[in-house]
Amino acid sequence: MTARQAAAAVKAELKRRGLGYTKVTGMTVDFTDLARASLVSVTVYGWKPDPVAHEIVDFGRKNKFSVDFVVLQGAIAQEESC
Repeated sequence: MTARQAAAAVKAELKRRGLGYTKVTGMTVDFTDLARASLVSVTVYGWKPDPVAHEIVDFGRKNKFSVDFVVLQGAIAQEESC
């Protein structure tokens, strides 16, 4: 699976679950020095912390790519002040 396909798959999964995000990017990380392997990595930006994050990570693992989250800082500040 290419980085673009992986990002599109994560976007579709987030939409299916009704989870918000700002941006989703995908890239291929090359480990040429380590047995010439590579890994597709997807980053979800603007993520509001949600307990289903582990399910999205598992979705990526099943499809052989990694998923990381960049937390939406404003949402945390608002939640902590409530």
